Amino acid sequence: MSTSNRNLSIDSPAVTVLLDRITDGMGDDRLSQLIRQNLVEAFERAKASENEAIKKAERLDAERASLAQKQQELEAEQLALQEHQEALHNAAESLKALPSRVKDLSDEFDKLNTGLSEERQAASEAGSSYDRIEAQTTKAATALDKLKKQVEALTGMPQGIATLTTTIGAIQTGQTGLVDQVTDVVNKVGDLTTTVAGVPTEAKIKELVEAGPTGLVAEVKSTSDVVKTLATKADFEEWSKARAEAQAKSNQEAISRCVKAALKDFQDSTMAEYTQKLERYEAADEKKREAFEDLKNKAMALEDRYTARGQRLATLEKENAELKLALQERDQELASSSGRLEELAKNLAEAEAWIGSRNTALGETMERVKRRDKTIAEANERIGRRDATISEVKEQIVRKDKTIQEAHELMESYKEAIKAKDSEMEKMCARLEAAKAQATPPMTHWPETQSLDMGILSRLSKVYLALSSEFRDIPTSNGSYGGFDLRQIAIKIAPKLMSPQAKPMLLEFLTSGAEGWHCLQQVVERGRRAESVPEGVT
Repeated sequence: MSTSNRNLSIDSPAVTVLLDRITDGMGDDRLSQLIRQNLVEAFERAKASENEAIKKAERLDAERASLAQKQQELEAEQLALQEHQEALHNAAESLKALPSRVKDLSDEFDKLNTGLSEERQAASEAGSSYDRIEAQTTKAATALDKLKKQVEALTGMPQGIATLTTTIGAIQTGQTGLVDQVTDVVNKVGDLTTTVAGVPTEAKIKELVEAGPTGLVAEVKSTSDVVKTLATKADFEEWSKARAEAQAKSNQEAISRCVKAALKDFQDSTMAEYTQKLERYEAADEKKREAFEDLKNKAMALEDRYTARGQRLATLEKENAELKLALQERDQELASSSGRLEELAKNLAEAEAWIGSRNTALGETMERVKRRDKTIAEANERIGRRDATISEVKEQIVRKDKTIQEAHELMESYKEAIKAKDSEMEKMCARLEAAKAQATPPMTHWPETQSLDMGILSRLSKVYLALSSEFRDIPTSNGSYGGFDLRQIAIKIAPKLMSPQAKPMLLEFLTSGAEGWHCLQQVVERGRRAESVPEGVT
């Protein structure tokens, strides 16, 4: 069945014309009307059945699409559930490996603590060594200060020697003064001899010089005492005076030479010895400084390593705390995920049960759809047969349209003849009226001189007779109205009544019980569906 046929409506002009043409050739009006009503009802039932089947098919398609969408959503939810289960499984696997990771971190943390303890101990030992080096450095600095003081003392020794020489010169001057007093002690020769015997010889002076400045000074003092003793002895004789003077002078010169030589030798040996000691102390101090710098650098490196290890320890402690916190969070997440998994499993079971019930309902619906499709197919088959019938009717209509076209052409020729004769009819009517006014006997026949041509007019009269016979029993109004020119009405109405559906439409309109004024053209074309027009509108 074509789309154009499916879109046909019972109210469409084409269907109306088709029904009119189907019932046009029937002689019985009631039978024609009954057949028409049956065809209309059958068409409406088929159309309603088709519309209902289409709506049900659309509803079933919508329901099927909804079920397919829900099934896709359930499949997506199942896929998401599987992914979530895989994520939980991976999380469980990672949680299984987490204790070993924590244990490894704890072992590494213990090793780091052990290493830090060893480094602290090494740093402590290095600190002890550093303290020992500091003590040794302090001792070396003290010894160096003492050595510097001794060197400074040795450096100032020539001044002391000069002072000693001055003292010896003063002693010599004193001895010169004492010689004058020797005469006073001549009488004490025995005592002088004993006293002179106590004056040191040159060998004794050398021994005193070798013994050191202290013994030499003591001997000088002793000699001074002897000289004083000699000065008090006034009974010395002149020869003793000269001898004592010569001996004192000789002793003075020997003492001066020995003191100078001893002081020079002592100064040179002491300076060389202290120079060597100073060089050794400086070399040892340099080595100690180098060792101190080395230990200082090592201590700084150990301090840096200790700081880095401390930072690493703090980082590991932070990571350990974070891992413990992550482990707790994973435990909580695993617990919540387990609850969520149970809930999802329950929802999945409910969804599967719902899908089963919906599949059952869908199966039943599909069965109904199949039955409906079968019914629709049968209806389509019937509609196809009706379409074939309609096609045949259309062919008949075409043939009738051809006949009607020929009738219209004939009517056009009639209209021309009518227009030609209209004026003559008016003239005859005027003469007829004039004759009536003269009270002449009525004319029952037309004069022979006014007889019409029996060619076209004969055929036209036959058409009017057929129309009058066809529409004789149909009232056009509910009452009589005067003042109408029936000839003009006949001329205007006749073409409208030439349509094949004119009589059925007029009968349909009259049986509908319509009231008021109606246009004849609309009544002939639409029947009971003709619209009323206000009174007085032409």
